Amino acid sequence: MRQASWWCLNQTKMPIPNPPQESHQEDSRFTTVICQSELEQTLRAGAQRLLLAALEAEVENYVQTYRDARDEHGRRLVVRNGYGATRHVQTGLGPLEVQSPRVVDRRENERFPSRILPPYLRRTPSIENLIPILYLKGISTSAMPQALEPLLGANAGGLA
Repeated sequence: MRQASWWCLNQTKMPIPNPPQESHQEDSRFTTVICQSELEQTLRAGAQRLLLAALEAEVENYVQTYRDARDEHGRRLVVRNGYGATRHVQTGLGPLEVQSPRVVDRRENERFPSRILPPYLRRTPSIENLIPILYLKGISTSAMPQALEPLLGANAGGLA
């Protein structure tokens, strides 16, 4: 079995235990090769599982807090109701696919406020802060998607 290697600046081959996997993304103007090592893929998968577990715990806590709230027919006013639509959230580890749990809150003027994943969050605050910093460092607005794509993946085009 042949061991994978990575070329360094001095052109010497160095064996690496977890070689990066390349994914080619075609665009009309250029082709980008994004390398994702097994470590990065593991971190991203772990972050996604942790986020989903935290959302489930948050919803469960909210529903249990109001489990005694009932209407005139004896039905619960706060109940769990499946999952919302899948959405992508840009993080420092790259894009995460999230399907957040839904809660139906029938109490008057009340609704479930997720503090972990607000309804319209598409980028984490660290990514939001990265864009002005790159601009100040001299990266133009038109070059921003190409600069962010190796860090954040193919969906980095909508950030600038």
